[in-house]
Amino acid sequence: MTSPSLPINLLAGALASLVATTELAAQQTYPNRPIRLITAQAAGGSGDSVTRLTANFLGERLGSPIVVENKPGGAFIIGVDAVAKAAPDGYTLLSTNVNGIDILPSPEKLPYNPEKDFATVAMVAMADAMIVISPKLGIKTLKELIALAKANPGKLTFGSSGPASVTGFDGELFKLRTGMDILHVPFKGGATYLTETTAGRIDIAISGAVAAPHVKSGNVVAIMLMGPKRVSILPDVPTGIELGYPDLVGGSWYGVLAPTGTPQAIIQRLAKELEEVSKNPKFAEAHTRLGNYVRYEGPEQFARTIAAERKFKKAVAKEANIKFD
Repeated sequence: MTSPSLPINLLAGALASLVATTELAAQQTYPNRPIRLITAQAAGGSGDSVTRLTANFLGERLGSPIVVENKPGGAFIIGVDAVAKAAPDGYTLLSTNVNGIDILPSPEKLPYNPEKDFATVAMVAMADAMIVISPKLGIKTLKELIALAKANPGKLTFGSSGPASVTGFDGELFKLRTGMDILHVPFKGGATYLTETTAGRIDIAISGAVAAPHVKSGNVVAIMLMGPKRVSILPDVPTGIELGYPDLVGGSWYGVLAPTGTPQAIIQRLAKELEEVSKNPKFAEAHTRLGNYVRYEGPEQFARTIAAERKFKKAVAKEANIKFD
């Protein structure tokens, strides 16, 4: 004689309850092992520096080690895709800026969907783009650079982290707003093309105030900051607004994302700890040294910021006929 089986709805409810209980237990002990914080940028660049800062301060708040993994290449696709396909358990996170999230090719051309495969955790900082040039050009101002470029159309070069990167986009915006015909040369990371600029093999680099040590040493010349105001680390560098280009504003946010499906309790825990990190004066001081400034946004506001950035970049890409594919 067999025992009567449980009704399907009761069995399903029991299984759902078991899963929920298991997830709750995991969230209550989170984190109980090291967290991977992946960046799609090469070691030594601004994105890498911010990632390591975030890992150090967040790890202290969580009481758990955070291991930074650099996965550059493929126009940031490699590193971003690694997180998109990771288990949504809070133990694999993405430290990123605009790169790989809102100016990559359309979703159907990617192995992941940048609009659907990630949950926003928090924005931690902002950084304004800066235009630096090789001292071998023998000039020191934007006006002189424009004159030189117009006298030599298509011959000057600018380096970036690739056409689908924030520096690549800012470089194209720079070309569009100034009317210069200059050649885009993509690299895997900011540290690489900045080195090429200091050596004079690249004429212009779309960087950030992370290049300040090179500016101060005379290895490159900073001619313009693509931000709303000057930065304390390089007070003599004028903004595009000051130079008569009010629409020449670029740069990036820095933040943390997780794979879609990561439990909301974990997202909120990470967001809360990152908010506390943003209030730490030492965190702010470290960002100032990098030429950044701290700006915290929680999951919902951060998602709205990214959506607005996508809209803006699509409009500029259409105007400038920029092809990210």
